[in-house]
Amino acid sequence: MEFNKSSMSAAEPSLKDRVVTPGATFGPSDIKRLSQEISRDPGKFGELEEAVVELSAKRTELSPFDRVKLGVCEYLVGNYAAAAKTLAENNDGASSLNPFYRAKIALRRGENDNAISCFDKAEKAGYPKGDCALGRAEAYRAEGKSVESVTELDSISGETEQTVEYFYQRGATTADLITNPDDAYSKTPDEMINWYERAYEADRNNPGALFGMALENERRGNDDEALALYQRLVCLNPTYVGALINLGILYEDRENYEDAVNCYKRVLDADPTNIKAQMYIKDAEASLNRGRASGRQRFTSTAKSIYDKQVSDYELSARARKAIQAMGIETLGDLCAHTEKELLTTKNFGDSSLEEIKRILDDAGLRLGTGPQIEEADLDFDTEVAETGVETLSGDSVLNKSVDELNLTVRAKKCLSRKDIRTIGELVRTTAEELMNSKNFGVTSLNEIKKKLNDIYGLKLKGE
Repeated sequence: MEFNKSSMSAAEPSLKDRVVTPGATFGPSDIKRLSQEISRDPGKFGELEEAVVELSAKRTELSPFDRVKLGVCEYLVGNYAAAAKTLAENNDGASSLNPFYRAKIALRRGENDNAISCFDKAEKAGYPKGDCALGRAEAYRAEGKSVESVTELDSISGETEQTVEYFYQRGATTADLITNPDDAYSKTPDEMINWYERAYEADRNNPGALFGMALENERRGNDDEALALYQRLVCLNPTYVGALINLGILYEDRENYEDAVNCYKRVLDADPTNIKAQMYIKDAEASLNRGRASGRQRFTSTAKSIYDKQVSDYELSARARKAIQAMGIETLGDLCAHTEKELLTTKNFGDSSLEEIKRILDDAGLRLGTGPQIEEADLDFDTEVAETGVETLSGDSVLNKSVDELNLTVRAKKCLSRKDIRTIGELVRTTAEELMNSKNFGVTSLNEIKKKLNDIYGLKLKGE
């Protein structure tokens, strides 16, 4: 019995041997098998890393095909910069693997037009048509061309139509089409969830399926669920760059800047040219250093909640309460925005009422005349808009458009959402300083918003 076992073992070469053996088969099906093995077993991932090191050491001795194999394996272990260089140096048209994986690398880098071109070349060179169509569908979707993405997906049939990747791409494209005004392509949330669930049920460790479920939970505000899915996803091999970026943003939302920085560093280790990671790590490191320098004594949501407390929650005399109500004061923030003089000049508001007010403010660590300033009630919308240099228009004017029209990054969108800024009009009535005072709102997000406002609508923030 032991003899048979050893014979079976000898008949099945190790993952490393399958890769480094000259002339060994290395086609699309072999690569898919490798990908599944390394994503589920850290030991197998280690074997592939060893194989890459061994192949790299004898790079000059390798055949053209084996050099392409090295580039593909560098991609599989997540070393995208090295993979891009290897494949570019060996682009002799000898293998359909070369253009296909150059396309995959281009997708990782956001070079979508280049990716589409390479997928076309791979298909002409003989790479499976369905895989190339899936790649083009993803690239078109990344470009915001959802209709073209649907066309590619509709062209797929056979086995590819039953793969996890197909289910995920359908779900992601459906998500983009939910709000499409064209009835021919409009979709419902139920359709999207159905595709994501099919992908997830088919393979709970598939990066696309996990990413789709995480992204949808994040869109719905289920940050805890999204965080758990992203954390599972970044433990798979190779690392999913998009998941690391989004996980970093979620860590920043929770003021966990150290883990956020580590996420962005992992992205840059895999792809030093990643623009998002380059920008985000600067803001995250700045927030981390600010926290360390100030002993993390920042104005937190807890402090803000003190200003939001209702005055009615405190014990006051009937006279003081009526006077405050007459002034339209509801919260401690409203109250401490007034001075002693303003209160004392109010009808029926005397020294005894003032002492009551000062007492409850003192208990809350606040003082009169130091709180959030109340905007003048008669500050008219047209006046505020005039400060931005924008004419007030009626109907569906640019000012009534949703801030979603700016196509901002996830981080910038979240920052605006926290400040309850929903329209372009509300945005241009906000100063850069007010935005910068928002939690996790850094210079990168500010510059992004200012550029989009100017480039798309020719607008500026208030006071600029």
